[in-house]
Amino acid sequence: MTIVNETTNAPGPAAIDGSSVGKVRLVCFIVDTCFVVFFVALGRDAHSEGSAIGGTLTVAAPFLIALAVSWVVVLATVQRTPTAKRLVPTAVEFGLPVWIGTLAIGMLLRHTAFDKGTAFSFVVVAFLFLAFFLIGWRAAWNWYQRRKAVRLDPS
Repeated sequence: MTIVNETTNAPGPAAIDGSSVGKVRLVCFIVDTCFVVFFVALGRDAHSEGSAIGGTLTVAAPFLIALAVSWVVVLATVQRTPTAKRLVPTAVEFGLPVWIGTLAIGMLLRHTAFDKGTAFSFVVVAFLFLAFFLIGWRAAWNWYQRRKAVRLDPS
């Protein structure tokens, strides 16, 4: 998979070839999903709520729904704007609205549809954890890709 920035034609995280887009989107969505489940599993463990798969998925449900909705919204809107032409899910710019949407919609669903608590401290922890992981893995991936491109550049 060749990653090329359309603006500079240099290796970078901004775009990928068209044949790999679907695969990259799926992998990125799975990575995001794993981090959301990890967030919930850590929280359940920290509060000694056990680690049953069913319980974890029940607690994760509002955030998983929010993640899916956020992805659909980002793909439907951000991807269609001229400035985001061929922006891929590995870009930090893709992760920002996914993170905000997952947090906001997840908290709203948790409070309303799932009738669970949204204490201020929980919102702060979710804000930080989801930011660190939903944006952080993308930043780390892009840093790695840039370093790899520099090492491979013969000039």
